[in-house]
Amino acid sequence: MLRTIKNIGALALLLGSGAVASPAFAHDSPHGLQLVFPSAAKDAAPIVLINRGLLFPKTPSIGTAYSLRCNESYKINTAAVPHAVIDDKGSLHVATSLGVRTSADQFCSFTLNTQLPNDSLGGFTQNASMPAEVLVSTFTYEATSKVFGSTDYGNNWTPKFSNRPLSVFEELLASPDGKRVVASGHRFDQPTRKLLATWGLSSDGGSTWEEQELTNDRLPLGFHPTDPNVLFAREPIPNLTLDPRDRLVRSSDGGKTFELIKELPFLDAFAATPDGSSIWIGSQTDGLQVSKDGGKTFTRVLEDTIISVYCLQYRQDRLWACTRVAPNNGGIHYSDDKGATFSKLLQFDEVTSQVICQNDVEMACATPWRDWTYELLTNFEDAGVPTDAGGAGSIADSGSTTGHDAGVAHDDGGTHHALDAGAKPAKKRDDGCSAFPAGDGSGAALTPLFALGALALVLRRRRTLRA
Repeated sequence: MLRTIKNIGALALLLGSGAVASPAFAHDSPHGLQLVFPSAAKDAAPIVLINRGLLFPKTPSIGTAYSLRCNESYKINTAAVPHAVIDDKGSLHVATSLGVRTSADQFCSFTLNTQLPNDSLGGFTQNASMPAEVLVSTFTYEATSKVFGSTDYGNNWTPKFSNRPLSVFEELLASPDGKRVVASGHRFDQPTRKLLATWGLSSDGGSTWEEQELTNDRLPLGFHPTDPNVLFAREPIPNLTLDPRDRLVRSSDGGKTFELIKELPFLDAFAATPDGSSIWIGSQTDGLQVSKDGGKTFTRVLEDTIISVYCLQYRQDRLWACTRVAPNNGGIHYSDDKGATFSKLLQFDEVTSQVICQNDVEMACATPWRDWTYELLTNFEDAGVPTDAGGAGSIADSGSTTGHDAGVAHDDGGTHHALDAGAKPAKKRDDGCSAFPAGDGSGAALTPLFALGALALVLRRRRTLRA
């Protein structure tokens, strides 16, 4: 899910001193978000989407070295959490709230899709059975939000659905067959001037929707690969500031009702074998959890090895994971025995080169690259300093799932990666290498409607702040 909130200073003035934004720090430790496979071969080396940009393999196969292309080079702020899709011609499409960018040369150059409204994109999902079909939602309370569909990996878009007034879809997740789609969102209630959590259900690929209003937020994690009636989601527990946790919930009726399975901190990832005999979820602090009974119970595995999981993907009998492993190494690992053991694809401290482009006249990656190398030498200690909390900024809702990966591979098992947002300049706590211009930089004062919505996002972000 993507969100952009501009001029937090204006929000603080409008709502009083109690709404002053928390100080932001320049960096979160490097971690993976999503894997994109350029080839159908089992041993193809994936392109790795991380919170600093894209890691490109130097050769096509596993075992190769990687080079970094920083977010700033293609004008995506590091506070954003994008979603990536590779099309049948090898072009890479990267979507954030600021639009969909497409490149065929490791983002040395790119084009911006002009068929979608910029600076207001929300959820993104892909049909695992027909990867060319993707959906995106727009995110704006002041105008009618919509769901757009594409049948060519996002090169062209057409409207499919218009939300009711003051209602938005912020996350989308399609079932493995693409017919059922669920959405997490909000509606601004004018009489009470409150932002209400909503949950949307579609049984026709996103053309028509039914909505429920919820007491608290619900965010999709993944569908059972053989039964679209079985769906998993997470519900951030409100008002837990010292020990924020998510409720892992399961539905057996297509997302209409849910039952509690387990409480865990910071759920971020979902994957399953094609037959559903093994289902995995990932937590940023409670590592890898597996279920052997269709998702009715989950047990942590490799507790002494895997500290954090940020993305999961099951592809051609191989489980992939964006991980942090003991003692404190971030990277990408894969398992050929359904998660019993893992092999290393790469550690981030092994990435010692950048993608070199002939047109890098402005050297957009110079500062981010210095920060990257400094952090790796200091064991990911924060390389930045607190920024002014009163300026314009971006607050990315922690309700977005940053690792529901596997929506990109051609046979990915039907899991999903949703989107978060960034604005100019980066102000998300513990995120952002620099204030590289990612939008128009406008700082117009917030309307009361946007102020209330922004306040809700700020408070929810504080309750479930990512590590």
